[in-house]
Amino acid sequence: MKLIILLAFILPLFSESIAAYSLENMIKDQIIIEQNEQLEDIELVYSQDKNYILAQVEWGNDWWEEIKVGRIKNKNINWLRINNLPSEQAILSGRFVNLKNFVNPVVEIYGLTHVGHGFLYIYEIKNDELNLLFKIVAVDYNPDIRWAPDNFEKYGYGNCGEIFSGGKLLNEYKDVNKDGFLDIILSGTQEIFCENGGGSGEIYELKVSSIPVEKFFLWNDDEHVWNNDAYLPQV
Repeated sequence: MKLIILLAFILPLFSESIAAYSLENMIKDQIIIEQNEQLEDIELVYSQDKNYILAQVEWGNDWWEEIKVGRIKNKNINWLRINNLPSEQAILSGRFVNLKNFVNPVVEIYGLTHVGHGFLYIYEIKNDELNLLFKIVAVDYNPDIRWAPDNFEKYGYGNCGEIFSGGKLLNEYKDVNKDGFLDIILSGTQEIFCENGGGSGEIYELKVSSIPVEKFFLWNDDEHVWNNDAYLPQV
């Protein structure tokens, strides 16, 4: 009797797992057939309601990648048009976010160029299209060391550059100005590196400063986008 009860719980979970595995393989097979090149990997992320899927198609991890978003209906995939595609060669990360005030799903993507920079893109899925609601620089792995006349005054060295700690700014959705709509908060740390010449003539990079970063971007309900101009909250 206990075995029967146990099977009654396990079998539906097992069947659901098999169905999800089959769907994922079907999606991957479809992408592979559409591509004429050898793929390295395909990473899949489902929306919370399992009605949409995000595929990160990799020819080379964090080097050559493509993002695809599809709607799942009756175990079939309808790939959606992405207006204003990410311009970077690779995708650092992609995910679905569920936000109040949004009937439709929202997709958040961090792009990554070969030289280590990138934008944060936020799209809304509507009428089987991804429409861009926000875009801003939020990825920086490369300090781009360069000379500037005020570097000596600021840091004591002539050739300096900066990166974001961890490579990117983190994104949070919060009603900053208390108007009932979710705004965007980008936060992190900007790290300053300078070239320091050693006694042997060797040149190496030295971290000379860490600067907290916190930027606020308000939702514009009339235009249905987040404003790209940073907002300074009133204290």
